[in-house]
Amino acid sequence: MRSRLAVSRLVAASSRVVGPRRARRLLATREHDYEYSSEKEKRRSETAEKFNFHILLGHKAFHNKQWDEALKEYKLAFKYHREHTPLSAMAAVYYERGQYTSAVEAANLAIKVARSHDADPGVIAREKLRIGKSWERLGKAELAQQALMEASMDTNDHQEIFSHLHQVRGCFQYAYID
Repeated sequence: MRSRLAVSRLVAASSRVVGPRRARRLLATREHDYEYSSEKEKRRSETAEKFNFHILLGHKAFHNKQWDEALKEYKLAFKYHREHTPLSAMAAVYYERGQYTSAVEAANLAIKVARSHDADPGVIAREKLRIGKSWERLGKAELAQQALMEASMDTNDHQEIFSHLHQVRGCFQYAYID
């Protein structure tokens, strides 16, 4: 993508080589290309603004514990830009509502999207931690332990992961004793 100044310099240089008449035709072509790319950039910018707007509204609703409103806003944000952020936030909403299976599904989808976008491993570890905590709440200690172990391999911040892993292992041991 070239700026208007770069296009005018290119045409001025080409007028010396190809002549003024041909340079005017090049200028018309270049300005048309410039307008097309700026229109495309304008649409991309508007989409990004809508995405950020819905994310912020979703965060506000989340902090006010308006779960339905938060889910609606995160779904709209995901519609504008298919990224892991709204999916991760949706998983958090489902977790807070006590819908742990939906939280696991949303977190798994967030992991899939994050990997496709080469996201930071910490993002993936946070989602695996949420999956582990959800499995723990559902009473599925083996799945919780597996998710928490995978989360510990993806990050250097192990304190929260190991505390949950310790709790799960304690539940897991008691489940076999009873």
